[in-house]
Amino acid sequence: NKIWDPLKEAGIDAALFTDIKANPTIENVQNGVKAFQGAQADCIIAVGGGSVMDATKAIAIMSTNDGTLWDYVASGTGKGKPIANKPLPMVDITTTAGTGSEVDCGGVITNTETHEKTGIVDLGIFPVLSIVDPELMASVPPKFTAYQGFDALFHSTECYISKPANLMSNMVA
Repeated sequence: NKIWDPLKEAGIDAALFTDIKANPTIENVQNGVKAFQGAQADCIIAVGGGSVMDATKAIAIMSTNDGTLWDYVASGTGKGKPIANKPLPMVDITTTAGTGSEVDCGGVITNTETHEKTGIVDLGIFPVLSIVDPELMASVPPKFTAYQGFDALFHSTECYISKPANLMSNMVA
């Protein structure tokens, strides 16, 4: 309601799509595209954690491009086609502090048919605005806050010890 109510008060028509799972799937994305196109919206506001933001990025791509998401995935069984049309703009409002998805140009989606979980990366899916509000993060149950802390730790550790690590990546990690 902290996000929804001000939109309504400002006279902004908005539709709500809540069917995004942890570790989103192509099916989540397809359902989101249908919901989004039915609402005829101009942009997407993602409120949640990394899974919500990753799915939103894929929905933004597929709302303006033909085919399936896997046409644009560059790894595994993906076809690696370039994204022809600019994805829809996104505003990311994070409720977590683990993934950093609110400030990057990539998302991870699972293909349940091929049993692949892989990323899609494109400069067009950087959010146009990211909001990090500690009050929203405090709304998450403590157990999930702990998971987010481990996620951030593992991302940093992975960056630091990976084979392509370098001076800059080590400094950031």
